[in-house]
Amino acid sequence: MGLLTSCLCAVTAFGLFSVDAHAVTYKLPEEYTISSRAAYLYNLDSETEVMSLNAQEKMPPASTAKIMTCLLALENTANLDTEIVHYPQAVFTEMNEFMAATGLTSSDISQADVQVGEELTMRQALYCLMLQSDCYSAQAIARHIGEGDSAAFVEMMNTRAEELGAANTYFTNPHGLYEPEMVTTAYDLFLITKYAMQQPAFMDICSTPTIDIAPTNVARHADQYRLISTIKTMIRGSDYYYEPIAGIKTGTLPEVGMNYVSTASKDGYNYLLVLMGAPAYDEEGNSLPEKAPFIDAKTIYDWAFECFEIKTLYEKGATVGQVNVNLSGEEDYVNVLAADSFMALVPVDATETGDGSSAIAKRLNLPESVDAPIRFGEKLGTMDVVVYGEAVGSIDLIAKKDVNRSQSKYMLSRVTDVLSKFWIKFVVVLVTLIVAFYVVLMILRNRYRRRYRRARGRRR
Repeated sequence: MGLLTSCLCAVTAFGLFSVDAHAVTYKLPEEYTISSRAAYLYNLDSETEVMSLNAQEKMPPASTAKIMTCLLALENTANLDTEIVHYPQAVFTEMNEFMAATGLTSSDISQADVQVGEELTMRQALYCLMLQSDCYSAQAIARHIGEGDSAAFVEMMNTRAEELGAANTYFTNPHGLYEPEMVTTAYDLFLITKYAMQQPAFMDICSTPTIDIAPTNVARHADQYRLISTIKTMIRGSDYYYEPIAGIKTGTLPEVGMNYVSTASKDGYNYLLVLMGAPAYDEEGNSLPEKAPFIDAKTIYDWAFECFEIKTLYEKGATVGQVNVNLSGEEDYVNVLAADSFMALVPVDATETGDGSSAIAKRLNLPESVDAPIRFGEKLGTMDVVVYGEAVGSIDLIAKKDVNRSQSKYMLSRVTDVLSKFWIKFVVVLVTLIVAFYVVLMILRNRYRRRYRRARGRRR
């Protein structure tokens, strides 16, 4: 079975994600297997969630923590090309102390060959951070933004995460090296990254495959030197090269495997994907030759690009139903129109057949009848748009034309209404009087009986 013809039968809707009420979440079809433990796919065009796999499970972020480091640097730097980030001995001392406490060596961490005393512009430091995942640059940036206090910067990271709704994220350092308390989720990384992408320089930096850094103030870098991104899907000639992908960040730890946050664009469609927990090491702790998240990313993006499209499900002005009309001498009903067009991201084969079993359906929320007069464009109800059994949005329904009121029918209805109200009131009053009369009668009757008994007793 071909890819396109298998899309609809392979895609299974399993419900809405609580944060986004305008998206059906789909399962990855069985023929598209991935090894990542968690995944979250989001369509940036329709702003809808597409796929969620263990997206709320807490895991170490690894170097994807540097996305937040980069975000805070961009937010707190006035000019990336004139503000200087210093690499004093304190940066290397702090990193050495961290490695000693966690049992790491310099060969265990990502580096960009920065040197003690080196000075880089903030833009250059961010290239080191995001392309080569340089831990020393993460520490230097933290000290720079935190005014010499990297702990203050980490506090800023957590505050920003909370502000962005990343409720299951907690940072303990700016570089992502493993500490038991530091966790995030695929969904939280999505929230952080989606916001970071709004920063003008963010995508420019993290989607750059390679860049040459101009000579700096240290002898080792007297000549320009090249930084190469850790994202092999962006490197032409790599076994993992995938043209649609741009950025954003990888992260690898023995404790979690490989994490990978990326975007991809093709044929006018744009996606953001977070992968966590792809295997990176074997049972002996040796690095696996295959980079699983790069393979997983291509698999998921291929599925999304081939199997989904944004469709106009209902056109503005389309007739979708009718409502019975009272008090009109001309019309028994009025047709209702969709007040606006409705578009959604759906499987390419999803259609409305009208037989009640189709992928796309409508649910009308209309009264049984309305009273004339009715004016063209008057809202008479709403319509829920349903995709795979889930309401993904709502459209106002409006009257297709004017419907005038019959004066004779209106007057008759008023008289009938008044009379019905009169007789109801009359019956209520009558019943109340009867009950009251009965109660009084019973009281008098009982009083008479008591007097009668007392009179008989005296005669005896």
